[in-house]
Amino acid sequence: MFRNWHFKSFFLGILVIWGLQATGQKYCKWGERGTDHLLKTNLFNFAFKSFNLEYERSFKTNISLGVNVSFTPSRDLPFKSSLTKNITDENSKKSVEEARLNQFSIVPQMRFYFGDRDVFTRFYASPYIKYTRYQTNTTLYYKQEALVGGTLASESISIPISGNLNTLSAGLAVGLQFQLLKSIYLDWKIMGNHYGIVFGKGTGKSNYPLTEDIQQDIKKSLEKLDDIPIYSFAHTVDQTGVTVRPKGLNIGITSALSVGYRF
Repeated sequence: MFRNWHFKSFFLGILVIWGLQATGQKYCKWGERGTDHLLKTNLFNFAFKSFNLEYERSFKTNISLGVNVSFTPSRDLPFKSSLTKNITDENSKKSVEEARLNQFSIVPQMRFYFGDRDVFTRFYASPYIKYTRYQTNTTLYYKQEALVGGTLASESISIPISGNLNTLSAGLAVGLQFQLLKSIYLDWKIMGNHYGIVFGKGTGKSNYPLTEDIQQDIKKSLEKLDDIPIYSFAHTVDQTGVTVRPKGLNIGITSALSVGYRF
């Protein structure tokens, strides 16, 4: 299934590039030759409280190289209220509510412009490589019964969980960039597809030795994660805590609307 989707996306991308090339040759007549540097930021990122900066440097009349860096400070999980709405267990709900996430990504890219004018004012196709790192942390909460001085008492157990989830992908994007004012440019990345891998590690240490019942409970919860398509979650659980190693495929779509300054 995924191989067929990959082939269809690649074939569609080739057709789009051919179409843009023909259109760019016919219609992209604006723009005058200027300096070779362009600094941009993606306007879409502000809606997600993220910071983004992209640098592009032209080398020929139709080729440029660039790098895009974005960062999201530590924040609650996206759609937290929707995630917790149907959780009835108070400990599980508390774990989701306390979860924090930050993100960093870097995207080296090359652009091939189509048309007969300035390199920064045409349709383009852009192969790219994208690395993203997500850092997460939360706490798992459990209760276990124990004999304390001959009396059965309930003990609260907390397991702080932290780790990294990384993605490494390669893709192709198409878009249009044009001049608004003398040094101000607008870059519309219409669509990009990328494919790659997911890898990472998460660990947690308990404040009390975990009983066999709690270990089995954690294992059952983690085994449910394997129901997610194209992902696997190797894990180990013992008296001291838990370790999870996610692996799988990364399939993504990207788009951007960026404003830039040429210098």
